[in-house]
Amino acid sequence: MNYADLFEILTRVSLALLCGALIGIERLISHKTAGMRTYAIASGGSALFIILSQLYAVNNNTHPQFVLGQIVVGIGFLAAGSIIMSRDKVVGLTTASGIWFMAAIGCTFGYGYYLLGFGMTFILLFTLSVLLKVEHYFMNNFVDRGDGEYLKRSETSKENMDW
Repeated sequence: MNYADLFEILTRVSLALLCGALIGIERLISHKTAGMRTYAIASGGSALFIILSQLYAVNNNTHPQFVLGQIVVGIGFLAAGSIIMSRDKVVGLTTASGIWFMAAIGCTFGYGYYLLGFGMTFILLFTLSVLLKVEHYFMNNFVDRGDGEYLKRSETSKENMDW
């Protein structure tokens, strides 16, 4: 392995770590338990596994895509540990899916698809931050009638609650 290859590997893993840390900062701001280190390590580790599988495949005439499947399963198992039942509601689904998605972003960097990795990081950041505000707007302004229809809270006076 020459210095150019080593520099490329370090660049891929570093960018994966950086994007994971960026998502982790958003999770810290949102007061979630999984933060910068968790997201960075999931992303960077996934990138490194992809790179190692490519290096091994070149030297041993094997198929590196099998490692990708194992990353999906392994990170899914890891993320599932963050899902708990608390006071009759499930907590941690967004954290679990965020870690899983971040590992996929790490894989894109591992394969060298930098633009795709940055684009998906932006989409995940948008999903976690902006869609949270949209979700809160709907939760605070609409009431579920129980039959799949919603009423605006201003329309839920005693006269309109005959459902």
